[in-house]
Amino acid sequence: MSLNNSKIHFILLAAGNSTRFSSKNNKLLVKFKNKNILEYNLSKIKEQNFRKITIVINKIKLPKTQLFKEIEVIKGGKTRCLSVKNALINSRYRTKYVMVHDAARPLYSNKLINKLSDKIITGKYDCVIPYSNCSDTVLQDNIDINRKKLKLIKTPQVFSKVKLTKLHLLNNNINLSDDSQLFRESKNIFNIKYIQDKYLHLKVTYKEDLESINELLKLNSRVG
Repeated sequence: MSLNNSKIHFILLAAGNSTRFSSKNNKLLVKFKNKNILEYNLSKIKEQNFRKITIVINKIKLPKTQLFKEIEVIKGGKTRCLSVKNALINSRYRTKYVMVHDAARPLYSNKLINKLSDKIITGKYDCVIPYSNCSDTVLQDNIDINRKKLKLIKTPQVFSKVKLTKLHLLNNNINLSDDSQLFRESKNIFNIKYIQDKYLHLKVTYKEDLESINELLKLNSRVG
């Protein structure tokens, strides 16, 4: 693990309503590798030596266990963008850097986390973004798009906290799906670093996504 992780404020976004996953169950409370997805995320974050951790939630009631001890909890907003803004403005943590992650992505590599932390802590970059290449054929209005020019943007992402906060305060588009967009829209002003992520890094949006992840984990276990 990177020693730099302890210097970074980690914001875990868990305020979504999971309507695309289920009308009854919040996907973050679904069992995943002997925990639920939210607990699994938090376990990984703590293992990576993050000490300043904020969970952003709405309707989820956190259990009173050791895992959630000393974790800052902040109420989310109506959209992802407003949830991040709430966390940045209301958090008690004062750090130079902040990492933002969607709890719906339970699988990410420790190596990636360390790369992100080590890059941002140098002070050379305002924003460090993981991405993967697109291997599928992509159509728009039945016209092929050159996939070699596409980047599939992921989280966690890490930022200069002062600059991210300022951009959120100035932002009027409450439906942003990704914080790095605030920097990418003014790419000539900010120094942005992209890091290619080749690790299994799937997002749970629908029930089929969780089923796919579990099947892949079973296959990896058998091979191992």
